[in-house]
Amino acid sequence: MTVHVPKGQPEVPEGSALRSIPPALARVGVDPLTGLPGHHALHAWLERAIARCEVRDRPVSVVVLDLDRFGEVNRIVGHTSGDDVMREIARALEHADGDLPADAGAPIIVRSSGDEFAALLAGWSREEAVAWADRKRAAIASLRFLAGHTCSASAGVATYPVDAPDARELVVSARAALRVGKREGRNCTLAYQPAHDGACGIAERVVHALLERRGARALAFVHQPIVRASDHEIVACEALCRPRLERYASPAALFAAAAASDVVWEIGRLVRSVATEPLRRDPSLVPLFLNLHPHELADPTLVDPEGELRALAPRVVLEIGECARLSSLDAARATIDRLHTLGFRVALDDLGAGYATLRWMSELDLDYVKLDRTLIADLDGSAARRTLVQALIEFAHQRGQIVVAEGVETEAERDALAGLGCDLLQGWLFGRGTSQVPRLPSEGEKR
Repeated sequence: MTVHVPKGQPEVPEGSALRSIPPALARVGVDPLTGLPGHHALHAWLERAIARCEVRDRPVSVVVLDLDRFGEVNRIVGHTSGDDVMREIARALEHADGDLPADAGAPIIVRSSGDEFAALLAGWSREEAVAWADRKRAAIASLRFLAGHTCSASAGVATYPVDAPDARELVVSARAALRVGKREGRNCTLAYQPAHDGACGIAERVVHALLERRGARALAFVHQPIVRASDHEIVACEALCRPRLERYASPAALFAAAAASDVVWEIGRLVRSVATEPLRRDPSLVPLFLNLHPHELADPTLVDPEGELRALAPRVVLEIGECARLSSLDAARATIDRLHTLGFRVALDDLGAGYATLRWMSELDLDYVKLDRTLIADLDGSAARRTLVQALIEFAHQRGQIVVAEGVETEAERDALAGLGCDLLQGWLFGRGTSQVPRLPSEGEKR
């Protein structure tokens, strides 16, 4: 019987290494689409399972299973049907399909990211875990979705203690094996080998080192002003992360590595904590726009009423970007509702960069939308683009959304945007950014 973690104390077989796990570990986070635990539950349970299995000299295996080319499935059947597919696959993974190995725990299934799942197999050997992964891949391949479409999966397997010294490294090793399998043709199960590290394991270990050894010292921020279009007064700024890492000098590279190693939540929490530190010290600073990786929307600490940012909520605008990576409109809507309840404001970044942003603009309760730089460049010289930008601005205003134009570099672009009714402007014309957060103008300085 497969364990469904969020519903209280897990049911496990007599003698299982997972017996008596505290119920608190079952509440680490739940994926709203599938109802499975989130990836943080996997790490919490893994640490507990390793400690218990070590006493009994039993192995602990992890399987990381990723759907092959699932983006193509979404494009064929649509995102709504794609969500149904994801739920069906989750049920197939949870379905018990045979007797448990002797003195082993039932599989614990989590959804670790968009189209990736993981399983904790306490007391399972490498061979038993590989066989389980092959059965699940076969079960997924047998499913028939809309118009008869099918989906294959690849899996990586790692076993404690032979493949890794702790819980996190165990997941990293399983994911390294998965990546090699993907690279070598997909639709396969690979057990971890040390040779896999050279191709796939380095990024993960660097990100873990950032979290464990360097922390906030590895992150710097540049603050770019956001001004009112009517009088160019600074009303807010965007905190742009600048990692101090040779290997990951851009936030995109850092978060790509974080996503690969399943630590987006941890990196996101670190970024949010460091970025908002100036606001804690000085109440006279302007509000801060802060980018979120799409996976952060599932982080329970983001909407925790007792969370670190709660007291700063009215002074923080959280920007959602990379809409193509957002797996569920309903889940995003629920998170935004909770953020609003806590006092945060929410912005949609890169509006106009793709169809997904237009859909999310029209269907989510947003406070701000930010026009993508590609719409703004040489706006004054393109009548067609001005017509498009004006339509977006008018639609946003009808929905009660404030419009910010990004990437404003010339006075002609500035004037064109003001003439079209844009509310706020951001770009090099108003400053490339400084290490200091601007202050709100005093009463005497206000125009």
